[in-house]
Amino acid sequence: MTGSKSRQPHTVLIMNKLCCPKCGMIFDIMYARTASCMGCPMSTFGECGYVKCPRCGYEGKYEEFTFT
Repeated sequence: MTGSKSRQPHTVLIMNKLCCPKCGMIFDIMYARTASCMGCPMSTFGECGYVKCPRCGYEGKYEEFTFT
């Protein structure tokens, strides 16, 4: 292929890692806000104090999700 760039593996940097207490998924808080909070009216106001797991949908207070 002429003129095409080689594709590199996509690397994701996780800054504020949280761990879901229900399913154990480790995720970034910004990813959770983007993926899980789209339909929530509180998401327009910013920080609501809750987190929703992108995998299992468990929603709880920020303090329930452990930092890793």
